[in-house]
Amino acid sequence: MSPSQNVSLLFFLHFLALIVFAQQTAEAKRLAEKEITKKNSSISAFFVFGDSTVDAGNNNYIQTISRSNFPPYGKDLPDHIATGRFTNGKLVTDFLSSYAGIKDLIPPYLDPTLTVDDLETGGAGELVTAGGEDEEVGGAAAFGGEGAAAAVGRRALLKMGAKKIAFVGLPPFGCVPAVITLNSDNALTHRACIQRFSDVARRYNTLLQIKLAALQKKITPAANVLYIDIYNPIDRMVRNPQQFGFENVNLGCCGSGMVEFSVLCNSYSSVCSDDSKYLFWDSIHPTQAAYYSVYLGLRPVIDRFMKD
Repeated sequence: MSPSQNVSLLFFLHFLALIVFAQQTAEAKRLAEKEITKKNSSISAFFVFGDSTVDAGNNNYIQTISRSNFPPYGKDLPDHIATGRFTNGKLVTDFLSSYAGIKDLIPPYLDPTLTVDDLETGGAGELVTAGGEDEEVGGAAAFGGEGAAAAVGRRALLKMGAKKIAFVGLPPFGCVPAVITLNSDNALTHRACIQRFSDVARRYNTLLQIKLAALQKKITPAANVLYIDIYNPIDRMVRNPQQFGFENVNLGCCGSGMVEFSVLCNSYSSVCSDDSKYLFWDSIHPTQAAYYSVYLGLRPVIDRFMKD
């Protein structure tokens, strides 16, 4: 082997060693950050009750045409696989699960391949979504809406070990593209929020907070409850889209953006060139970018919730 070939070989080996070192360093950093997150969190598992905005794929296992386990849904997920999430990528609950060091992508509660170990509060620490409001599961923490409130009222969640229970309010419904399309005087040219619908959500959120304050008095010190505001974060995105990097907040990215969702948003539908510029993925559900913005806004509240 000539001197020049030796130099080339040494250079190649050195370059390869640098790549391996960089990968190991990145992996070590990721594991360290995950470990720090776990130490800063008193939560070992999450259970989520909700609708399609937190459904990780439960609709795949029930008799319904309202599904999203086909393209273009899930196009920004790892491997670009449509899991049944009604968006192009991750949900707020996925980001929360990853942040808590539990799991990057949460599984649907109705997935028949899940084992008992997957659902154990102190075991794998799964963040599991129940896409309806009639599931009964237990865990260290629960996130939900009215269905979860009813479960707490029956003491079901408390009996099964839930210690931290967060209740998510309603979003400004009047700003959902499908609602604008169906209720605007001219859906093509006038796509402002339908305020009367958003006002209903705002009133509901006020009453929910009053109810939760009373609930906290009843269950102290067995568990802590928390109200999570989803209305104002989305309202701010609609009012100041540029602040969040959005260019379109009144149409979905899929199809015309006016009415398409579920089976109407399919592999034959056109999609926008950059979904990160859109608040909504289809005519009802937000994009991964919007969910991530909501997650970032909730981080301070979630930090206190996890550490208390």
